[in-house]
Amino acid sequence: MISTIFVRSMKNALSKRWLVAVGACLALVLGMAGPTLAQRTCNPTNLGDTCPVTGTAGFETGLWDLAFLEIATDPLTGVKFPTGIDWGDGGQSDGLIRCFEPVAHPKQCHVFGTHVYATPGTHPIQISYKPGLLSDRQTATTTATISAVGDFVILSIGDSVASGEGNPVVEYSGVRMAMLPQQGLWDDPGSDYDFPKVEPQTPPEEAEMSRNCHRSFIGGPAQAAGLIAATNPVTFVHFACSGASVGQIGIPQADLQKSNIIEQVRIARNNLERIDILLISGGFNNMTFRSVTYGLNGVVRFGFGKLVTRCLDPFQPCQEDLDFTTDISDSINGNPGRILLGKTEIGGPEIEFRFPGLHRAYQDLDKEIHCINPDNDGPEPNCSEKQIPKLVLITEFFDPTHDETGNFGSCLVPKPRWAYINSVITGVNRQVSLSPWPEVGGIQSDFLTHGLCADSGRWVVTLLESKVNQNDENGTGHPNGAGHADYRDRIHARIVELNPPVTTASATAGGTPYPFGKWTTHNVTVTLSAINAIKESGVRGIFYAVDNPNCQPNNDFPDNPPGCLIYGGPFTIATSGKHTVTYFSENAQGFPEAVQSVQVWVDNEPPVMTCKATPSTLWPPSNKMVPVSLNVTAVSAAFGPTPFSLKSVTTSEGNAATDIQGFVIGQPSTQGSLLASRLGYGKAGRVYTFLYQSTDELGLTGTCTAEVQVPHDQGRSNR
Repeated sequence: MISTIFVRSMKNALSKRWLVAVGACLALVLGMAGPTLAQRTCNPTNLGDTCPVTGTAGFETGLWDLAFLEIATDPLTGVKFPTGIDWGDGGQSDGLIRCFEPVAHPKQCHVFGTHVYATPGTHPIQISYKPGLLSDRQTATTTATISAVGDFVILSIGDSVASGEGNPVVEYSGVRMAMLPQQGLWDDPGSDYDFPKVEPQTPPEEAEMSRNCHRSFIGGPAQAAGLIAATNPVTFVHFACSGASVGQIGIPQADLQKSNIIEQVRIARNNLERIDILLISGGFNNMTFRSVTYGLNGVVRFGFGKLVTRCLDPFQPCQEDLDFTTDISDSINGNPGRILLGKTEIGGPEIEFRFPGLHRAYQDLDKEIHCINPDNDGPEPNCSEKQIPKLVLITEFFDPTHDETGNFGSCLVPKPRWAYINSVITGVNRQVSLSPWPEVGGIQSDFLTHGLCADSGRWVVTLLESKVNQNDENGTGHPNGAGHADYRDRIHARIVELNPPVTTASATAGGTPYPFGKWTTHNVTVTLSAINAIKESGVRGIFYAVDNPNCQPNNDFPDNPPGCLIYGGPFTIATSGKHTVTYFSENAQGFPEAVQSVQVWVDNEPPVMTCKATPSTLWPPSNKMVPVSLNVTAVSAAFGPTPFSLKSVTTSEGNAATDIQGFVIGQPSTQGSLLASRLGYGKAGRVYTFLYQSTDELGLTGTCTAEVQVPHDQGRSNR
């Protein structure tokens, strides 16, 4: 279903011809979580040698050269006695056998296999084999060390360009003796000859596992991941599949029998708790057109390979077929209201083919990436925020149409047909550039002097090479090892350029950790830290602001974004209130992460209170009760208006119990009556004093007082 692989250097990748002949162990599995990621090497050059396996729980280990053994031939069938593999977790499979110099040394054979382990751990592997016609079966042993998915995941989805089509992991040998059936070997078991195919009605994961995807570690995304894995602890999941389209393009998936890139995302998410970087290659296989050659009227073809085959037709120039060019234009640019009735095969059921166009297809894929079901625009179930990648890249498509001089090739087909194919590629790449994601560009121009017709420096697999390497023609027209090296370098450079840092914020208050979004009576000290999971991308700086929403990344001022402060160390927030701290980091190339924010709520000031009595002077001293009201406010800098209560009311003379009426202690009491009286001989007069108190939610208390005077006379106040 999913291969996780570690890629060797391009030098080794390009020298892989007849790997088993030199006994090279295919170190395909990417070590996952852990302090270091070292490539595993194994060279089973001596009979009896075995190779240890590494992998990730829940995913295919990728194809491993498990052992170099002496294996006899069954005289009745003329083929090797089968090998059996017990994977140590209850799983069993047949080994894939390739023999070293089958004529000169017919018993010296390599045994390959791939497996999916459900859980991490160390598992014993036993390989049973028959070394001689009359001998008993013997056992060779090795181990599989399986780890959990790591803390940084790169997922590659898409079509044959990303899967590595044309570049089998172990090439077809060209020698038929004792090696049936004949084909190249690949990282996904669905492409290898002993894996059972499943019916279209089976669950998506089982169907995907059985597809003939031709996944290979030679693929550009896999190689780019290998460069990153050499210096960073990452998990790479290789999930691209030959023939994959972006969405359904109006064809029932059961009829297509091809992988759907949207479905690839869904299946991968079922097995990954997180996705950090998503690499996409897709769009070519959305080409849909009517085939009218060789009497196939009514048959509808799809895929870029079929398009090229159509243009290779010597009897009908594709660029002069109006139906064909209209179909291709609609496939790229979209004609949503158009329906084409046709069949995928002669005698098959009639199907409606639609032309949503690549723009719509990419939009639907982007919805799925962001946990939105493109069929109903509702939330995609079982999809979490961690599974929404922080970086999504789509690769430009290569151009196989030129020769070593940069001109349209003269091989195989006339130049006008190459020109038309080139125009299709350019149209697709235009849609790639308009997709919702950053593109990995420059690839089409890189291939300008390395196309299929180049006499030297060719970066494209020929028909002959495809038949020699994998014993079929499916690899024709795809990038070869050198072409995928270009993809590798372009993808790797773009990842390094655009992979954002991740900034985390922490804080303390009163010497203890502070939980953001909670009230505290202490000053809060905030600390920001940023790391980049890909160290080559690095961190150039951290920027922040307090209560300034204008602090945003700015391409014109990347080193000093307006509204932001440059983080130089922990900073303290001492002012009472709710504060928003906005922050983000930029990588070494100036590319920012998404802006984040946290809430800091400080309350270190008591409520501010005001009290005013009306009237504030009682005259004349008539010994009557006079109504008095108090205007009281209490405002917390953190919480705003806060409740208050009357703490006390006193008089400087007389009897409070009889002279003060209506005011209730302990209540927000502001209305009552006071006795307008004072002692005739008392020069100071009478003073009533009100004390109010307010306590906010954190217990901080404020007070205020107000006085009402009964002066001795009108000539002077009591004070």
